Amino acid sequence: MCTRTLSHCVCVVGLLLITTVAGAQTSYYVNGSCGDNAWTGTSSVCAAPDGPKATIQAAINATSNGDVVFVADGVYTGSGNKNLSYNGRLITVRSANGPDNCIIDCQGSGRAFIFVNGETTESVIQGFTITNGSAILGGGFFAENAGASVLDCVFDSNTAEVGGAIYHRYEGDLILENCTFNANVGTAAAGGMFSGTDLGPPGDVMLSGCNFSMNVGSFAIGGLAVDSAEVSLANCSFFQNEGNLLGGGIANGGSDGLTLVNCAFSGNTATMGGGLENGGIATLINCTFGNNVGNGVENVGSDSAVLANCVLWGNTPAQLEGDSFTVTYSDIQGGWPGAGNIDADPLFVQPAGDDLRLEFGSPCIDAGDNDAVPDGITTDLDGLPRFVDDPDVPDTGNGTPPLVDMGAFETS
Repeated sequence: MCTRTLSHCVCVVGLLLITTVAGAQTSYYVNGSCGDNAWTGTSSVCAAPDGPKATIQAAINATSNGDVVFVADGVYTGSGNKNLSYNGRLITVRSANGPDNCIIDCQGSGRAFIFVNGETTESVIQGFTITNGSAILGGGFFAENAGASVLDCVFDSNTAEVGGAIYHRYEGDLILENCTFNANVGTAAAGGMFSGTDLGPPGDVMLSGCNFSMNVGSFAIGGLAVDSAEVSLANCSFFQNEGNLLGGGIANGGSDGLTLVNCAFSGNTATMGGGLENGGIATLINCTFGNNVGNGVENVGSDSAVLANCVLWGNTPAQLEGDSFTVTYSDIQGGWPGAGNIDADPLFVQPAGDDLRLEFGSPCIDAGDNDAVPDGITTDLDGLPRFVDDPDVPDTGNGTPPLVDMGAFETS
């Protein structure tokens, strides 16, 4: 489990890839255009007896722990290319040239991957576009009592009752890095992704560099739903997701360890919690909420949220709704009590177009608290350096210059 800092968890992903590839016993190949499942699959050259397999599942079935499957460019459909199971193997299945070139099209029936046999974060899915998946739970990917690392994938136009793209429950850690969730639908809830549990201890969930846009929860929760798990998000964005009743961007149904760093929320809508609906304990560092409908961040009942170095501006009807907020070194429209807080137009570049970067001269520049930034976080949502001083803006924050800016984006 990711029990240390966000930066440590991010490093784990990189080390995981290195370890998995370096320790690989055999490489297998898939080519939907010229492959043959009777071949061994150990060569990418389309010739007997060792040429590539024709389907992804056939190659998976040939592997042992530590092996890597390389999938050639193409659109993969039908039996052997959906409802894919690792059967507990700790392997990597990777596209040859990234998600723009390798598509798993479920054609409105079934999912791309199903993990239910104790897979772990050493079971890696990398570099696919997963589209047109359809199931009751998890239209694109379903994991139960299993973990995974899902890297560099695009989930587009998948549908399920809950978890339009991903449904993850019970034990098993889940890592997602550089994944895009676009136009997925939860006909009941969680258009983008659901992770939670109602039996036993949950696994940890870590998202880094993930983008959620135009996902719809027809009853509730447009982007991401989490419940009873340790959940960390770094450098993630939530734009134009629709949660209907609650949770346009994110709904925290009960996690007592939701942490967001360098995350941006714009144009998300819900009746409650247009940006974030929090029903647990949440910590938000250097996050920006702009133009969300149904409040920026909303606490439910006695649940609490700690905000530092955040910007909340232009959300309706309120920036923060509910009790138990602790806010410091943040720009809150209408004001909020707390050390270092301001109430001043942050000068977003183009808020109507979801561009919540700060214009030069913004009062949020050099106005944050260096001490609030987690260890190892040295860049902003764009990957640009943090702690860059603007000589034309007074240092109004806390710490020794250079000072961090408020919000998800550093102006340099």
